[in-house]
Amino acid sequence: MKKRMYLWIAVPAIIGAQFMGCSCEKIPKPDPPPVILQPTVEMTVSPTGILPYGTTCNVSWTSTNGKSITINNKSVGPVGSVADKLYRDTVYSITVTNENLSAKAEKEIKVGDWTTSDVGLLTHNHWFLKRIEYYEDNNFIDSLILTQTPERLTNKFYYRLKGTFIGVMYDYNISGVGVYESINTNGSIVGNGTWSLSGKTLIMISSTYEVLVLSQKSFSIRTFLEILPNGKSKYQVNTYWRP
Repeated sequence: MKKRMYLWIAVPAIIGAQFMGCSCEKIPKPDPPPVILQPTVEMTVSPTGILPYGTTCNVSWTSTNGKSITINNKSVGPVGSVADKLYRDTVYSITVTNENLSAKAEKEIKVGDWTTSDVGLLTHNHWFLKRIEYYEDNNFIDSLILTQTPERLTNKFYYRLKGTFIGVMYDYNISGVGVYESINTNGSIVGNGTWSLSGKTLIMISSTYEVLVLSQKSFSIRTFLEILPNGKSKYQVNTYWRP
């Protein structure tokens, strides 16, 4: 009887030992989720205030923790700048995203109308050539009156921000030059070329003119012609008007 009891007790002891051994195994913990950092962005604009028509606006930005950075829906780098000539109110919007997190900076640039800059005054509408004058140094010597009434209009002269010249498209926003056109009373282009304006200096193709007057209704330019035998400089002054 004692021997049989001994065997009966030993069997559960062995099973219990095996059970206790299994319960000691460690279950590996899952890796913690990756930390997603909050993006940041800062934007600066210069100059500030209401910009004269056609003024170059500089926009710069810095950002951190972004996988995607866009400015007005165009992909850009985390740090950068753009410079644009503005002719109307413009909003710059920068968005930085990182997974489901994002940061945004936005600024609206106010731009004055065409009367607020020389570029606007020159390009707003066409001009008519009113008269041509000739000078020796600063002394008037002769003139040719071309238009006095609407019935005696000359060709229309346009200074365009964008146009076609010898089959090539020019854009004032990109290249800094525009296109001028002379259109006769039949509507045909009788002359054209590139132009640029810097301060009071107007360059048309390779000729340089000094801007004497530039207003909403009047436009005058002077160009050097030659040195006369008497040693004086001869100049030509073209005056245009706008209805």
